[in-house]
Amino acid sequence: MARPTGLQMTDEQLARRTQEGCRRSFEQLVLRYQVPLLRFVTERVRCVADAEDLVQETFVRAYRRIDNYHDQWRFSTWLFTIAHRLAVSHLRSPRSRALAGIDQVERQLPPSAAVDPGRDLMERENRQRFWETAAGVLSEEQLAAVWLFYVEGMGAKDVAEVLGRSWVSVKTMLFRARRKLESSLSEWSGDRAMPPVLSLSPATRVGALAPNLAGRS
Repeated sequence: MARPTGLQMTDEQLARRTQEGCRRSFEQLVLRYQVPLLRFVTERVRCVADAEDLVQETFVRAYRRIDNYHDQWRFSTWLFTIAHRLAVSHLRSPRSRALAGIDQVERQLPPSAAVDPGRDLMERENRQRFWETAAGVLSEEQLAAVWLFYVEGMGAKDVAEVLGRSWVSVKTMLFRARRKLESSLSEWSGDRAMPPVLSLSPATRVGALAPNLAGRS
């Protein structure tokens, strides 16, 4: 039976191989998570340059501490925990730089050939406006929980692990965050330049702008 390649291996399998000394396995993990981590950290620190430095430090620390990883945890949870803690430390530092925004990360990504450019631009503008609103009305911790749960697709228990909270407190946090977002999004109805998606009901708008946000609980 053929041995699975790096592309076929799970994150946990790649992590175990890294512990055995295989640097290529860790390189595969970096390829898988460099964009998700950059988006997550940028939404926290609001500066692409700072976020890039923090993501680089996340991977450095993960590689140096790979022997501390145990595969009873999801590797993604372990990795995002490192990134979250670095972001929190950065936000407490007086040296954090000026705002930049998550849209700069998306501009660096290659456009999909199958996506209509005009539609893709509108969707990006909608997402940007959504996350700007989220950053304005949610606490730092609520914003992180919403991103991990609805964008990264983590379960509440994994989000709790990343944030160092209980499962129950994360469920409560997500419920309150969703209520805040639905209330804030409803205020967009008076905007004459409002894109079509923003004319939907509050709960449906949230789901359209952040993947699965209206459907998961």
